[in-house]
Amino acid sequence: MPVTVREKIDSFVGSFVNRRSVSFEEERKLRFFVIVTFIIFLVNNVFLVLNLPHVDTFRILINVGASLGLIVSMLILRLLPDPNAAFRICLLVVLSYCLILMNIGGAHGSRMLWMLVYPLYVFFLLGTKEGLAWATMGFILSVVILMDPAELLSTYPYESIIKARFL
Repeated sequence: MPVTVREKIDSFVGSFVNRRSVSFEEERKLRFFVIVTFIIFLVNNVFLVLNLPHVDTFRILINVGASLGLIVSMLILRLLPDPNAAFRICLLVVLSYCLILMNIGGAHGSRMLWMLVYPLYVFFLLGTKEGLAWATMGFILSVVILMDPAELLSTYPYESIIKARFL
């Protein structure tokens, strides 16, 4: 009988999750983490390939760094019994990537919207107390990037109303 795509995905995710004795809720969290991290990894590498012909060294390095950080987080998830170290590494990579996207801006500043997803991901993976600390850190860094008082960061020129709505 041929193996379906769902069975292959379940086997891949299970290789990270099934070797642990965890509650149903923890297993769901681990499965979500593995799937989302893998999707972020794939999308990031698509952008890496798209940036290669343009020889945009800065963006290529960002994509390579994000990919390496995600690989490290998955390896740590596989090697260590406690998944929180992997969660923290992945969240640091995602935060860095979101802040860089916010700095770059994109078409009409639309890349800043990815930062809105970050607190949800943090609270889901780390819980209320530690998640609040990470979300606050992300918010403070977002404010620094958006305000860029000395114009040291060369932040995308967001309209004042957009900055107010974001904050």
